[in-house]
Amino acid sequence: MPILSEKRISRVNARRLLDDMASMYSHALEETVVIEAIANSLDAGCSTISFEIDTSRSRLIILDDGRGMTEQEFSYYHDLAESTKVRGQGIGFAGLGAKLSHKLATLVRTDTRRDDFKSGSDWYWKGDDLEFMTRRCRIKSNGTRVDFELADANSPLLDADWLKRTVQAHYSPLVEPSFSQYFVISSVYPNGIKFVVNGVPIKPHQIVEDANTDVSAYRDIYAPREKK
Repeated sequence: MPILSEKRISRVNARRLLDDMASMYSHALEETVVIEAIANSLDAGCSTISFEIDTSRSRLIILDDGRGMTEQEFSYYHDLAESTKVRGQGIGFAGLGAKLSHKLATLVRTDTRRDDFKSGSDWYWKGDDLEFMTRRCRIKSNGTRVDFELADANSPLLDADWLKRTVQAHYSPLVEPSFSQYFVISSVYPNGIKFVVNGVPIKPHQIVEDANTDVSAYRDIYAPREKK
């Protein structure tokens, strides 16, 4: 079990490193945060990814029912210079995308539970350093929850319609029936994948199918891969 209420500091030039990380992506920063958060949840073998928006507190909550993090993964999660993922393993590039949220958020609260390990943290800016405090986990079953306290009350991350469009644009094959059924049958996601925004399931974006489309090609794009 982690030591509760222990203060730690990410010992790098956090702002510069985050700028460098952001430059690796072609999408807008908010879009990248969502894409990578979903990718990490899929890597964890989830069946449901929920987005909850609290505009009164400028807060976005992303919750999944995946495996949750191990103690080592949770430690690396807070280290901007390290990750248990490398390029080509899993669909979340290097496990770094979620960390970009610190360019948008004043506080990132994370809770994770995985069988016999559970922990939580509050991660925030103090000057140019990112500090975090570990604490008790708030979730009752396996999975991961991340709360983003956003600096901008008008951020698109607080717009339910924008979130729906972003999921539809990047993950349509996982929610469009004729494609998503392939992932169930092939045991990639045996329970299917459901995206929910403020309690409402996201409907599939219309996909025009070609008779010659090989849906199995999407397996390599959207399937999680085991870390080595």
